[in-house]
Amino acid sequence: MRPEDEIDLRVTVAENVRRIRLARGLSQRDVATSCGWSESGMMLSHVEAGRRLPASPALVRLAMALGVTPNDILGFAAPTPESQEER
Repeated sequence: MRPEDEIDLRVTVAENVRRIRLARGLSQRDVATSCGWSESGMMLSHVEAGRRLPASPALVRLAMALGVTPNDILGFAAPTPESQEER
């Protein structure tokens, strides 16, 4: 992955996590506790600020805590029947 691609992904993840969390009326502390992270929410704070990209296991826990899929956080669209046929 090129460095600029990683930065773009961090920004996308940051925006999506914050948007989803706020839409569900959850605090950073609520989500951090659900993920089993420090109650200070430091990890989540870093993710939402775009300073850190969660590893796969953390991404799955975060998605579960927010009630979404990892793809929703990563900004990937679900495959459509048309895209499945192209393969």
